[in-house]
Amino acid sequence: MTALLDAAAEVDEDELVSLTARAISQEKLTPTQILAGLDARRATRHSALLRELCGEAGQGVESILEWRFMQEVVLAHGLPEPTRQVRLLMGSRSDAVWDEFGLVAELDGQLGHEDKFRDMARDNRLVLKGFTTLRYGWHDVRHRPCESAWQVASALQITGWTGQRERCRRCRRARMN
Repeated sequence: MTALLDAAAEVDEDELVSLTARAISQEKLTPTQILAGLDARRATRHSALLRELCGEAGQGVESILEWRFMQEVVLAHGLPEPTRQVRLLMGSRSDAVWDEFGLVAELDGQLGHEDKFRDMARDNRLVLKGFTTLRYGWHDVRHRPCESAWQVASALQITGWTGQRERCRRCRRARMN
């Protein structure tokens, strides 16, 4: 835990999110341990981010891509929050699930998605259970979050969501559908 808090002084936000999410998902540290370490220190760079991550990690955020998806696609655009890391099929977990709308978002970083055919087979089995899968990678989430949010909102609306996607500060600068 000391190493993680020391690293906070040296790394940028993305690297800190990645380190923290990995440590928690691999059960090397718990959010409670990180929070106790923060409380024991006088000051830690990125302490607000670490506190927020500790809350998010308990809700299934396991990577920087998942963190960015929640921050820049879902929350920034006022979309309903999905349930994260859901076991819809035996032997696999889905990154973000809007169960009541039959929608799944898979966030494809490099780790855990080396076998595209396995992912395709899972998507096909999910269709048979009534789910539609949208897939996003780093470029979609980091560089095109407004378009990704528009797609998620549209898929949710097709299946019964009556809400509206909000325009974030980026949307206001770019022309979106």
